[in-house]
Amino acid sequence: MSPKRSSVVDGGDEDRTCVSAVRDEFRCSSFWLGHAEPRILASDQWGFPKLYVGWRVFWALYHLTWSMYDWINNATTTERPGTWLVYLTNWTFLLLTANTIVQATVVLHVTFGRSDLEDGRTPWYLKVAWLVYEMASAASIAVTVLYFVLLFDGTLSVISTVTHLLNTVYVILDVCVTAMPVRLLHVIYVAAYTVAYLVFSLIYWAADGVNSDGEPYIYETLDWSKPQRAAPVVVGAALVGVPLVHLLLWTLYMIRSAIHRNACSGQHQEKATTTNSKKSTNHTAADCDDCSV
Repeated sequence: MSPKRSSVVDGGDEDRTCVSAVRDEFRCSSFWLGHAEPRILASDQWGFPKLYVGWRVFWALYHLTWSMYDWINNATTTERPGTWLVYLTNWTFLLLTANTIVQATVVLHVTFGRSDLEDGRTPWYLKVAWLVYEMASAASIAVTVLYFVLLFDGTLSVISTVTHLLNTVYVILDVCVTAMPVRLLHVIYVAAYTVAYLVFSLIYWAADGVNSDGEPYIYETLDWSKPQRAAPVVVGAALVGVPLVHLLLWTLYMIRSAIHRNACSGQHQEKATTTNSKKSTNHTAADCDDCSV
């Protein structure tokens, strides 16, 4: 890997068709968290490694600051500060915060401490980074959708804007910047997170838990004492919402990758034409080292 490039094209040859790309998503190996080019899990898509380090550190500090503020504000202004931890919004914002901290740590480590990553061998910490990235990204978008569809009352406080709107803005921007892939079959990890929260909410209700207003449920739409109301929410979230959100995330990733491949291919072909090179201009992952994008 040339030091001037921090990113690698995921998926290789630009001639790979959309059909073959989708087919590859359903290989058994796509369930797992190993990658043929592990450096891609700690790189930006566009080849600006120093700026990418700053990007990661900034967002880690941003999310950590807001998480701490929300926790302290809740603890000092409500009668039931412990209920802060029962809400899906806060679960997911904490997961997103953990994700940004993990990403910043991994990028710093790989950029300044590990230049010897071997293709085909993915270290455990990169697997963790990939797992948390996909779970937090999809869950954050899902929280935004659920909030504005089921709970939004027409007003947004500052902290609600951060946790219900800007969270998704960050995720979309990050998908555009990072080289981190999204795998369709990794939806199973997002589904596991969703099921974990639903099971928690059921146990919490069975144990006579209350929300911040003292009501015997976390969300009115998830009131387990009224299964006819809760069931559609559970089924819709687990079987429809999660797959659709993850599909959206994968689509954004595919668009980003296609734009990058086309840009790299154009740069490479222009360079070959200018120098009258007889070398083939087919774009592969290795050619990215010659691209200036």
